[in-house]
Amino acid sequence: MKGKLSEDAPGLVAVLNTQADFERAQVEHWYRIPVKSAPEGVGNIRWLAFYLTQPFGPEKWSVRYWANVCKITKAKRADLLPAEMNHPRSQNLYYRLGLGPLRLRPEPILSRRRRLIVFIPSIWKKFTAALEITW
Repeated sequence: MKGKLSEDAPGLVAVLNTQADFERAQVEHWYRIPVKSAPEGVGNIRWLAFYLTQPFGPEKWSVRYWANVCKITKAKRADLLPAEMNHPRSQNLYYRLGLGPLRLRPEPILSRRRRLIVFIPSIWKKFTAALEITW
């Protein structure tokens, strides 16, 4: 994988549970993380990868896509998703991660044990070398 990231560039593997969130990442180039449950150091990450779950059919239980993180801001969920103004968490604060184009890994990182993953902090060197989720 080529990129302009140093080997120790901090990043994050985040779960993608819906096609709508994948489309936002792919087309609108952003992803949201609730401030309340964000992992430590999220404000410093340089890249974001996605762990795909059940709705992704044959690609489920794997990490295949990633993007550079270009900008990190905070916003209320209602501002990020105006069509969901009545959502119970509409007033909660989220990190909005502005992303570059989604890129496909040459080899997916597989989770043979179908782990329940929310976030996996990592560094670029480990992400580019990984072939299986082992924790």
